[in-house]
Amino acid sequence: MIETIEDHTIHTRFLSSNSRVLDLGANRGSFSKAMITRFGCQCVAVEPNPKLFEKIEPHELLKKYNLAIAHFSGSVNFNVSEVSVSSSIVYRSKLHSKTITVSCQPLEEFVIELGWTGVDLIKMDIEGAEINVFHKCSDSFLKSIGQITVEFHDHNETVSKSEVKELIKRFESLGFRCYSKYLGCYYDTLFINQSLCPISIGEYLWIRHIIRNQQGLQRRFQKLLAAASS
Repeated sequence: MIETIEDHTIHTRFLSSNSRVLDLGANRGSFSKAMITRFGCQCVAVEPNPKLFEKIEPHELLKKYNLAIAHFSGSVNFNVSEVSVSSSIVYRSKLHSKTITVSCQPLEEFVIELGWTGVDLIKMDIEGAEINVFHKCSDSFLKSIGQITVEFHDHNETVSKSEVKELIKRFESLGFRCYSKYLGCYYDTLFINQSLCPISIGEYLWIRHIIRNQQGLQRRFQKLLAAASS
């Protein structure tokens, strides 16, 4: 049902070998690799960092693109971090060692150029650009996506919780159910399109309350064990 794969939560019942998966902020391609291994599905990995892009291992079910997903087309400054998961087109910090120029493209435009009429799953981890990227997408395009698993960057205040909450309202108005793994932040958030991935209200409540509470208890227990062993 609900699983977390490479730090991103998905609903596995609606995925198969026929699925199309878009991995945005692919890093070294670990999420794409996990999805191909698990489901044997077609994946597209998008990574703007040229060094990380080169480390994405080739596979017959994988296509990879060295570009950034943004809210406009053209080129954009990309702040490269020594910490591979922290490079960004949105912010610059002491972690960033240099700035390079990379090609960029809006999400909807990119999917159209792929020739896809819909996407079964989008994984989005694009270091603070997520809000503007979604704002650029049309309602009709968003409704063609089965699931979206997003790392919102409210935890480091790159985006605000109020921005995320407004975006959640938009998704809910389009027929999506929302599940956030962590209380108090939206670090790992899953949107499930009811039209394409129908789940009952009972299942949704189970996911949102029971599973999240179980996961929270597991994390606390693991922290206690770690503290006891240190």
